Amino acid sequence: MAAAAGRAQCALEEPSDETVASLMPYLVSTSFSKLLESITIVGDATKTANVRRDRIVELLDQKLTILNSFATGSLVRGTGLKNRSDVDVMLVLHYGKHLKNKTPRAALEAVQDALSGYDAQIVKKNGQAVTLYFKTWPNVDIVPAKRVTVGEGFSLHIPDSNTGSWIETDPASHDIAMSVASARKKQLIRAMKCWNEAHSSYFRSFHIEKVALACWVDENDAEEGAWPGQVKHFLERAIELTEPTAELSTEYEVGEWSELRSRLRRGQELAEAAWHACFRNDYATAIEKCRIIFGDKFPAYG
Repeated sequence: MAAAAGRAQCALEEPSDETVASLMPYLVSTSFSKLLESITIVGDATKTANVRRDRIVELLDQKLTILNSFATGSLVRGTGLKNRSDVDVMLVLHYGKHLKNKTPRAALEAVQDALSGYDAQIVKKNGQAVTLYFKTWPNVDIVPAKRVTVGEGFSLHIPDSNTGSWIETDPASHDIAMSVASARKKQLIRAMKCWNEAHSSYFRSFHIEKVALACWVDENDAEEGAWPGQVKHFLERAIELTEPTAELSTEYEVGEWSELRSRLRRGQELAEAAWHACFRNDYATAIEKCRIIFGDKFPAYG
């Protein structure tokens, strides 16, 4: 009788932490948690960004007249990837001294020349920044900007050396929009930036954030198909927002845009397949599809 009672007691005990951990890789939700843990920046990235901004201003202050400077970008917005994302520093330069009659390329080269004693290069695909390389992550993308009078105020314009034009930008408004975005939405952005890196980075980081802001996110959805469904929704919205007549499509060259669209459609098909697999409780297939979407950073089944 006592032995039977002992067996009954053992049957009612909670599984050990080791047992739970061994089961974790079989769950789609846990696989996403592990992915997000591996790519999320820990610590005060904003403080790091501001320290690097101050260093940039210190280096350039003797050679350029800087009207304003501020750190922006994914590190400040909480949407950067660990050991990958750079700090964006916007430098508003004196127009008459540094930017008057200069092409976008010449404006970038002026900043690069001012940093001639350091490892600074114009290497970004978007052609809008000079990257200053530090010995430790993160590096800094320096974006020169000019003020353009609009009514009683002004707007900021930044160079695009790829198109030879100056682009109006409002990073402060985007930073504010991202500051009120939910933690779940920022997780979605980081996940989709990971997808983008796994597939040749055709989608611009800023555009990933814009698409995510246009997405509906269920903050309380804990079902196994929740994340594949969210990824599917993001990619569907991205396909809509990069249609030939949509605003985002005009910011890509034809070949680049075509490749981006191909990757968006393929990703959407895989996410939909993973989503349906979850509803069949076929988590092995769901995780397999997600590994194709996100690459090797996504944990394998089992």
